[in-house]
Amino acid sequence: MAEIEKTPKEILAEIQYDLNTSDVEKRMAALMRLRELSYSHAPLMRKLERMALDDESEAVREMALDTLRMPIYRRIQQKQSTHSPRERKLLLKEIEIWKQDGLLDETRTLMLRDRYAFDMPPAAAKKSVAAPKVAPAKPARIPKA
Repeated sequence: MAEIEKTPKEILAEIQYDLNTSDVEKRMAALMRLRELSYSHAPLMRKLERMALDDESEAVREMALDTLRMPIYRRIQQKQSTHSPRERKLLLKEIEIWKQDGLLDETRTLMLRDRYAFDMPPAAAKKSVAAPKVAPAKPARIPKA
């Protein structure tokens, strides 16, 4: 008997269920699965925001924040927005001031920027676990005989 294909709604419900488990590896797998989809919805986006801020695992927080920066979530932000471009620019200026004043940490700053700058390129996210920079290999010197 052939396996019945799941609807997008069922798939998102499964992912959301796994995002709510206490198992870090299941949450990471759910985030990876979510990143493969070209669809989502606002409640799941809000769940990702909470995870990016509050998850006990740093890896989950980072992946949730990175997932929020995908085009699908930028489109959802755009659909949800009730602010004019002028109002959003004002909010972005205020967010920068709040960051400079120490009222917002890096994650909150990025999330708030992304909420209002959905039609602009995402700001560069600070990577807490950066890959070590490796200098290019120099050709071996052959001693003259």
